[in-house]
Amino acid sequence: MKPSKEYLKNIKRRTITKQMLSDCLFCVNNRALNSRDNERKYINYVPDMYGNANKYHKKMLGYYSMKRTLLSVLEPSHIQKGEVLQRRRTYDYEDNYEEILKSGNYVNNSGFYDTDRKEHVEFVVQMVPQTVYYLTYTVGNRTFRVPLQESEIIRYPDLEVIDAGRITPVYGDITADMLSVQFVEKVVQLIKSGTYTLDFSE
Repeated sequence: MKPSKEYLKNIKRRTITKQMLSDCLFCVNNRALNSRDNERKYINYVPDMYGNANKYHKKMLGYYSMKRTLLSVLEPSHIQKGEVLQRRRTYDYEDNYEEILKSGNYVNNSGFYDTDRKEHVEFVVQMVPQTVYYLTYTVGNRTFRVPLQESEIIRYPDLEVIDAGRITPVYGDITADMLSVQFVEKVVQLIKSGTYTLDFSE
């Protein structure tokens, strides 16, 4: 999505509006999710002869770094608590592999040649529930989250912890109409410079 004339004028005026910030956050957050999804694709499903997983991982980290800078001008609205299902592999050389295999308590089993061990290795995959926490920010009609360790909650005594129950996986939207990364980088540099004005008037 090409930045509007208003957004370009705002950059020259060193002004960041609520909608402008929301669109920038949506851009980098969605691109980070797309990069994460592609990284997982190359790690789990597609032969990766050219190091694509690592390339997408670096892109993801870059987008999340930009997201943190953009969120730095806001205060979190609350802490979200939830439960997610995490994939956990258990390999045949681990003590509880046979027990899990016999129980049938897994969603997938497969194998591969382990170049480090120089042998074929079998594994099972389980979906294990895990409690997670997120700092939650609201900008206009959009919400953005940042992972939070349970030990860090004490740093936010004034924030309410809201239990969201089971949290469904979030995936990137490859069809979304987003601002260009080049424009978002200009906003990020504006924030880093410290010489900007927030205009959140409706």
